[in-house]
Amino acid sequence: MAVAGIGAWVLRSPWSSSRGEVSVSQPRGPSKADAATPVGLNGEGVVELRELRLFTKSDTDTAVYYVGELVNVGAQVVAHPRAEIVLFDGQRRVLGEASCDAMVVLDLEPGQAVPCTGVVSKGSGFTSHRITTSYSAPDGGRRAAELSIAELDSAAPRERFAAHRVTGRITNRSAFDASDVWIIVGLYGDDGKIVGAGRTTLADTPLSAGGTGPFSVSIFNVSGKSKTSRVQVFGYERR
Repeated sequence: MAVAGIGAWVLRSPWSSSRGEVSVSQPRGPSKADAATPVGLNGEGVVELRELRLFTKSDTDTAVYYVGELVNVGAQVVAHPRAEIVLFDGQRRVLGEASCDAMVVLDLEPGQAVPCTGVVSKGSGFTSHRITTSYSAPDGGRRAAELSIAELDSAAPRERFAAHRVTGRITNRSAFDASDVWIIVGLYGDDGKIVGAGRTTLADTPLSAGGTGPFSVSIFNVSGKSKTSRVQVFGYERR
């Protein structure tokens, strides 16, 4: 996994937050986690959704957008980190729910964070929310590819409804072909907190050993003005 960052600016959108419930992280499988004590695959792995921002784009929009970072706060590598977000109204009725996930990531290292984003189509008027996180055991049979990022460029939108675009080129420096190559971009404000995110895959996959390929990530929904962007790339040995 490679990481790169550059400076960037995006337009500001209104955003709001609400009271949230404690996250519970649990592995996928037959075992169940104690609601008061998050447990992992071996009692060590824990994923948290941090810096969650919930926002609307206009007063008439019924959709609630969200962005945050999935963080491996445990002591072992995890795969497919994800969070389920449920929005409630003032009477504790469910308005809507959606997933904030990084299912394409098969090897989230301890201490590593990866952005996620999405939308609840009918969530306006929410007063509270609940977050439940989960993950899977890593696939030990697939090696992570050695990928590098170059030719990074970040273009802020020139019009109100245009996208922030981050482009660059990925090179596979592994001795094997890389498949499932995904590029994940996070946008961050002056305070260092995430305000937007997006992802894409390479058009030509698998990426052969020594091969290169361009990428372009467009981000339309942001919770505030951004100053910098951070790019991560993930890819793995072909099955």
